[in-house]
Amino acid sequence: MNKFDFIITGLGNPGKEYEKTRHNAGFMALDKIAAKLGISWQRDKKNKIVFGEFLQNGRGALLIKPQGFMNKSGEVIKKFLDYRNIRAKELEDKLVIVSDDADMNEGALKIIKQSGHGGHKGVINIFQVFNSDNFWRIKIGVRPRANQERSEIFVLGRFLKDNPAEKRIAEMPEIFNCLMSQGPGQCQDLFN
Repeated sequence: MNKFDFIITGLGNPGKEYEKTRHNAGFMALDKIAAKLGISWQRDKKNKIVFGEFLQNGRGALLIKPQGFMNKSGEVIKKFLDYRNIRAKELEDKLVIVSDDADMNEGALKIIKQSGHGGHKGVINIFQVFNSDNFWRIKIGVRPRANQERSEIFVLGRFLKDNPAEKRIAEMPEIFNCLMSQGPGQCQDLFN
């Protein structure tokens, strides 16, 4: 498949020590989509990325999880997309960044285009590498209401049992289906 309607990148840090941490909400979201829809993950070690391809009713999506550390996400994504002959100019309406948001309450979800980076190092790197902030984002709130810790500390902690963020992450296959059938603008109205 050479043409994708959407390139959905979930942000996170690779390695067992980061699994199920708040900062890996993007990885967790893509894993939910892949599990629900039977998307097989493939590992491209040379380009430091895990990816899966999806085709439904003539529409395609490329799901990617960069395997470099968070603050290098943009560099890893660009290298892989260059390898796949997908150019930066094609991304403005196709790239969807799924990530945690430490400024949003746990369980909140926001689909938005052309928003600031909010201090998220992975998003900052993507904006810098592609010289644009004109991308769709799905932001998953991960901050417990009473938590006042610095973001850099608490995002590396694991989710507590029965937390609202993981419940929102579980909805990602439904959000993905909306994205594929109706586009991100319509999904804003349904899920924000």
